[in-house]
Amino acid sequence: MDLKDPVAPLPPIRTVGLRMQVTNALREAIYSGALKPGEALPEVAIAAKLNVSRGPLREAILTLEREGLVVIHPNKGATVRALSPAELVEIMTLRQHLEVWALELASRRIDAATLQRLEQVFSQMLAAAEEGNVRGFTRLDLQFHGLLWEASGHQLLLQTLQRVSAPVFAFADIALSQVNFDCRRIAELHRPILSYLAGDLETSAADVMSELFDYVYGEEWDALFTAPRPATAEAKAGRRRRS
Repeated sequence: MDLKDPVAPLPPIRTVGLRMQVTNALREAIYSGALKPGEALPEVAIAAKLNVSRGPLREAILTLEREGLVVIHPNKGATVRALSPAELVEIMTLRQHLEVWALELASRRIDAATLQRLEQVFSQMLAAAEEGNVRGFTRLDLQFHGLLWEASGHQLLLQTLQRVSAPVFAFADIALSQVNFDCRRIAELHRPILSYLAGDLETSAADVMSELFDYVYGEEWDALFTAPRPATAEAKAGRRRRS
């Protein structure tokens, strides 16, 4: 980001509903990479750029802190959250277990309309991968998982997964551009999730999620972060079956 104008990518806001609009503008800037991990959020400059007072801006920053996207440093202001290798390991291993639970719950109650919507998003993920549209792919990936979490019918699980996963998806655009991820393969690894929800797979939710997480957080991701990944029970079982 240009040091002379550190908030250049942020559009001015002139209409009502300021807190939500400011929150959405900052969230978009974080997810797009315009505001990068560790970058400061200068209140005066951002408020001027968005054409708002500092009140709704501070409320927006508090909201993003609750979402896990921003860190507020007492007497120092706020910064975009930057994940350390250790934090990433904790988030991904916790998220994998929560995703398994969400998939199990969703499989018991999903309706045809929700399954159709998931299939539509999956098709869009494949198209984005074919086009090399990393940013679009990341958004669709988050949308797919968000629909799955909602389908679980467990509100606290949904809220926990949203908070746990937000910083990872915000970082994904940068990660996918720096390491040798195959977005089409990542998309294809979501196909078994659909089959499981449709009742077409005779396997466990843990097995389904293990295939996805083993690839997404495997050798390619380790090239970006130096922290070793602790093997989960699901991952160990999956490796034994494949050997």
